[in-house]
Amino acid sequence: MKRYLLLLTAVIAALAVVLPATAGAATFRGAVVAKDAARKALVTAGTDGTVRTVRLHGKFNRFRVGSTVAVRGALLPDGTYSGAAVRRLGKARGTHVRGSVVRQLGKQLVISAGGSVFALRLAGKRGAAEGGGLQPGDRVDCDVHFKGGSPTTRSGDVDKVGHDGQLVLEGIYLDTTADGSLEVAVVHRGRVLVAVPDDVTVPDFTAGDEIALVVTVEDDSSFTLVKAENENDPGDGEGGDGDDDGGKVDIGKEQFSVPGVLSAIGADGLSVKVQGRVEPVRCTFKAGSVDLSGYEVGQWVYVTCKYGEGRFVLVSIKHKDAPPAPGDGPLSAVGTIASLDSDQVSVDTGAEDPVSCLVPDGMDLLGFTQGDSVKMYCVENDDGDYVIKALISDHASYTPDGSWFTVQGSILEVNNLRVSVHVEGRDSPVTCAVAPGADLSAFHVADAVTMKCKLIGDGFKVKLLQSATAHYELNG
Repeated sequence: MKRYLLLLTAVIAALAVVLPATAGAATFRGAVVAKDAARKALVTAGTDGTVRTVRLHGKFNRFRVGSTVAVRGALLPDGTYSGAAVRRLGKARGTHVRGSVVRQLGKQLVISAGGSVFALRLAGKRGAAEGGGLQPGDRVDCDVHFKGGSPTTRSGDVDKVGHDGQLVLEGIYLDTTADGSLEVAVVHRGRVLVAVPDDVTVPDFTAGDEIALVVTVEDDSSFTLVKAENENDPGDGEGGDGDDDGGKVDIGKEQFSVPGVLSAIGADGLSVKVQGRVEPVRCTFKAGSVDLSGYEVGQWVYVTCKYGEGRFVLVSIKHKDAPPAPGDGPLSAVGTIASLDSDQVSVDTGAEDPVSCLVPDGMDLLGFTQGDSVKMYCVENDDGDYVIKALISDHASYTPDGSWFTVQGSILEVNNLRVSVHVEGRDSPVTCAVAPGADLSAFHVADAVTMKCKLIGDGFKVKLLQSATAHYELNG
């Protein structure tokens, strides 16, 4: 990994700091166009098309896509918002979205806006053909309505307003290739490679980290890194919350961490210069309450702050090069599944012993089988055991963003409740539930099909079913 190369003048050391009493306070309304389970965040769009990402740490499931919310919070250093108070106002008939295209494939338009990546469904039989001219990096202006809880736009309501060639990708870091490119699993996009120029610094990512990347889009639609941030840096606190009958959620302990250079120290606060930001991040503290002995202006640090009462308050500070706690950190393995059951997955990496991790509560391994080539990422729990955080193959994925898998075979059973497919090499058929109202009358027993299932609620449901003569796809 490249090291951060940041230079500060020594004159800063002699300056006193006077910190403001308020920080980035904001109030706004918007319709929820997406939810990000990994970040516990709502993605909202205002009537003017402005998209904002609002971080929650409580009552996340109370908010639904298609609802209107009022938000009071603060702008965080990464451009997202801390939701100090979020209230449901009702259902939204529609809204407006301005953003940059990540990809357009068939009837799905993936947008980057407000620090998030989310999908809009392109409605109408002509949607795929008319939307085919959109390229990654195009700026678009979309009218959006909610159909069956899914944000939907018609191809005629998508206006291309420019091309700036830069957007935000957020997802899970997988690996760094031999040429230094970052391999990232991006929601709605799959695996992508991001080239890293020689003059761009990269944090010390670990497999499984949730990261945000600012990238440029090249003429061949490939991505080149501009800036990278690690969303798993220390300090992502849960925060308290409260709820009343009106659906109000108060989050009083929103925390964030930023790496940077300590640019100023005062009696009641400090400033950190973060790469890529013009203004330093400033955090206050009570005079005499923080021991800053050993810290000097110009040092590289991690600072954790929380938002409360109109200001960012210092929670902790540590040197960037401080060693991790013994046994702390994630575990990764690349190889083939040697064995799996409801308790544990073991991956043969070619070493003498396979790498084994526990299966977390609620994880369904239906999409995986012995012999699959996978990448597995695990994190240590409070008992010192490693638990799966992500398990990814070329046909299945289990991540904090959701789970899905694809199989090919012949139909053994098909009705309005379930579809069962015989897959060569599997001892048992693969069965997924069918969403209410799905019309599968064009499919029959013995048809050769491709079936994609997605984890929705407490089980896998058929997302896509396709044969040589029939096609079904679940919206949303």
